[in-house]
Amino acid sequence: MKEISPKIVKFLNSLKDPVERKRSGLAFAEGENILNELLKNKIKIHSILLTKIFYEKSKIFLHSIDDEISIYIVDESLLQRMSTTKTAYNCVTIFYVKNNIKTIDEFNVKDVKEKSFLMGFENLQD
Repeated sequence: MKEISPKIVKFLNSLKDPVERKRSGLAFAEGENILNELLKNKIKIHSILLTKIFYEKSKIFLHSIDDEISIYIVDESLLQRMSTTKTAYNCVTIFYVKNNIKTIDEFNVKDVKEKSFLMGFENLQD
């Protein structure tokens, strides 16, 4: 576990901006299910932010995550400020987009028919 500094918080909040996401090659996704999908699909993860409650619930699972991934326990209020939804999740995953993610223009019909893939959307609201 690492302590989160104000500098890191500022950087993570900057990822709300599409221009900054493109520049940094990073994006973030909220929720435990998304974290599991990113791990399952071997998407390279930069860092994970968790509430203390989520950390306590997921200790065994988290010990299996690569040591190179920074894991931060943060206040729920920080996740709420980062959140793009009305109700914040207990976990935010920052992951690398470059070389991991294809845009829809890069897919072809053969890719869709022959490979499984994880699809993500920006600023999707329910």
